[in-house]
Amino acid sequence: MNAVRDEPDAADMTTEVFIKALQHLVKYEHKGLPFSAWLYKIAMNELNSYRRVKSRVGYVALAPEQIKEEFEMNPIDMESWLRCLTKSMQDLDAVDFNLLQFRFTENKSFRDMGSILGCSEDNAKTKTYRILKKLKPLIERCYAKI
Repeated sequence: MNAVRDEPDAADMTTEVFIKALQHLVKYEHKGLPFSAWLYKIAMNELNSYRRVKSRVGYVALAPEQIKEEFEMNPIDMESWLRCLTKSMQDLDAVDFNLLQFRFTENKSFRDMGSILGCSEDNAKTKTYRILKKLKPLIERCYAKI
């Protein structure tokens, strides 16, 4: 499996790695490791940076029925409500965001989510509902201002 699936992103990242290597070449010190190890370290740092950004850029697909069920709400203006949901989700950390993505976008079971996260099925379920509980007042406050 490729670390970066999007070819333009991979090209941009490769460019960034070599730009950073050239910018910091004067700081390079030979420490008994091959020069390529230094380049790999720069590449890994760039990959980690890419993953941090990409983990925050994404979406969670919720059908109106799921909104009514999960949030116990029936918004009159669905478009405004979804804007509030999107805005509120920006405050989530990457782990919480990914949990919601697993559950609602990828339709993963709590058992599968637990396997991915290295926790029990019950723990995955509890975490997911805590996130939803945390989101609900944020969404309601935003929606009330509209």
